[in-house]
Formats: sequence, C-alpha cells, structure tokens
Amino acid sequence: MAARARIAEMNNRASALFLEGDMAMAEALFGGAIAQMSPGEDDLAGMVYENLGMARFNQKKYRPAVRAFMRALRESVAMRPQSAAFIVRALTEIGAWDDARMWLERHEEVLGPHPGGLTARDIDARQREAARQANEARGGPERG
Repeated sequence: MAARARIAEMNNRASALFLEGDMAMAEALFGGAIAQMSPGEDDLAGMVYENLGMARFNQKKYRPAVRAFMRALRESVAMRPQSAAFIVRALTEIGAWDDARMWLERHEEVLGPHPGGLTARDIDARQREAARQANEARGGPERG
C-alpha cells in the first residue's frame, strides 16, 4: 500500500475510533498517520493534525491539542474552521489569555463570530475569575 493510501486509511480508522469515543486510540493512530507523512503528503497534514487536535482536546490534553491545531492552521484559518474555533477554547482552558484573544480575533476576521459564542469579553471574565481564584488560594484579599 502506498504511503498516501496508508495515511488516509489510518486517518479513517482513527476517525472511526474517535466517533466511538476511544480518544486515546484515535490519538495514537492520528499520530501514526503523521509519522508516515513526507512532504508529498503535505496536503493531508491539515486534516490529520486537526483530527489529532480534536482527539487531544477531548481528553483535556489542551497544550498538545494547541500544538496540533497550530500545525493544522498553517494551511489557513479559512480552510480549518474547526481548528480555528477549538484553538481558542484550548488556549482559554490553559490560561493563555493573550493567545486566546489573538486567535479569537483571527477567527472573527476570517470566519466571523466564534461558533460557541465565545467573545473577548468571555475570555476577559475567565481571566479575572482565574486571577481571583489564584489570589484566594494564596490567601490574599479578594478584589472586584
């Protein structure tokens, strides 16, 4: 089987596992498909990296998901709207507030509003709440 067909088959099997809820096995197969890629399969990279990012995101592996989404988005934000939406969510989950705002802005410029309704105001509120919780955990005074 040619490399291209093998990569497509691995991606398809991993996608089926993803839909069945076996995120860990799907992640491993998506990673295996990526390991098989050469520059000749670059046109498949965005799709497979996006799928890898989704498998990682669904396991709450947000930092590795961000890396996969970033690679998928090399293709373009317009070509990978799912990656563009989920990178904002993943960055918000890890508290990378400035990066989340930057990717949200890019999403809004190219694709319009975030499909989950996420706004810069929501990111700001999450940042304030995280700061409040961190301050409270340190025993400091609450701030409004």
